[in-house]
Amino acid sequence: MQGDFQTGIAGQADLALVLVKAYQTEEIAGALREALSVDGVALTLQNGLGNAEILEKELGAERVAAGTCTYGSHRLGPGEIAWGGDGIVRFGPWKPCRDLSEVTKTLDEAGIVNRLEPNPRKALWEKVILNASVNTVSALTRLRNGELLVLPHSVELMRHLACEGVEAARLAGEEIEQEVMWNLIRSVLEKTANNKTSMLQDVEAKRRTEAEAIVGRLVTEGRMKAGSWKGWKRFMP
Repeated sequence: MQGDFQTGIAGQADLALVLVKAYQTEEIAGALREALSVDGVALTLQNGLGNAEILEKELGAERVAAGTCTYGSHRLGPGEIAWGGDGIVRFGPWKPCRDLSEVTKTLDEAGIVNRLEPNPRKALWEKVILNASVNTVSALTRLRNGELLVLPHSVELMRHLACEGVEAARLAGEEIEQEVMWNLIRSVLEKTANNKTSMLQDVEAKRRTEAEAIVGRLVTEGRMKAGSWKGWKRFMP
């Protein structure tokens, strides 16, 4: 991937949005280092945990920002994208006190609803819990987001997985309320009812999924902190 990644703007980019699959982050990190300006920042909005840490090793913490995106979309074909619903970009500096006001301005000008947070780590945990609860079930059932809320069995499974996610976050030092988390999941599914999750799209296209970055990291966290995640283990590759 890195060898094919040609920006043509060496040292000129003030902002790079990192949107590749989580398992591709290491491959593009070097290209990002070459593309960014001296004060440039790479903002990862990827799924899973660990992406910001990978970028930090290559770029330094002061040149990394991390966040989440709940806008929905899915690919219909080459050059054809279907809008799946409104959302929000929540992001913040990986190194405290890094000024990201220009990033906020850029997103505002693009019409992207966003919220700058002093520490993005809680937002990352909330998003990975959402992904672990929703993407896995959608890939298993082949259901769109809105359809997941209709079937009692899919709702029950998502709630169970979300509870395990909240517990993993607690063990990692992030306090997230279970009902707050479930309300967030419901809200995202309702706003993106016609959307297909990225994992469902990968399964349908017979591509590699991000199960390891999403579910695998949570299972690993549980093992390290003496947790037991019976629900998530069903979805491990």
